[in-house]
Amino acid sequence: MKKGDKYSRLALRQGYRSRAAIKLMQINDEFNFVKGDVIDLGSAPGGCLQALRNLTNGKVVGVDERPVKQVPGTEFYHQKFETLNLLQKFDTIFSDVGPLTKLNEVDMDKALELEKDVVKFMKKYLKTNGNFVMKFFVCEGVKGLLDELSVYFKKVVLFKPEASRKGNKEMYAVCLNKTMME
Repeated sequence: MKKGDKYSRLALRQGYRSRAAIKLMQINDEFNFVKGDVIDLGSAPGGCLQALRNLTNGKVVGVDERPVKQVPGTEFYHQKFETLNLLQKFDTIFSDVGPLTKLNEVDMDKALELEKDVVKFMKKYLKTNGNFVMKFFVCEGVKGLLDELSVYFKKVVLFKPEASRKGNKEMYAVCLNKTMME
């Protein structure tokens, strides 16, 4: 986290591990998507897990291939989300997954493949009437993925929180009230 960045400083002041927590809360302030049992994909370093724990009384689960220091009141799986085999479904899925990059360069092909994997995960683990928020990178090929999401939800909105860095290509698909089962 860049300590000089306005939202990174805000996250630190509020006790969060990353600016991602601020982005999540800005999205939730706009759409009130967090409800019930929640899973956070791409949890490291744990800021979103902290925010989700504060936003719901339900179960909060995180998963990341990178380690995360324990967040009280949450469960964490140190593995790739694609390899999870869970017995439960969730009311909310939040995904801040992105390819690991150097110097903020995003491999758009790798990003799109990860985004497709996140959608597969959602189809398997999100309950009917559940909410799904997914980070994606604006690139060729993402329109088809967003069109697919609109089939599964009553409402799909694209949103860029104020805490997102200016000039980056990330946005969030906010998908509310899952209607279709896989």
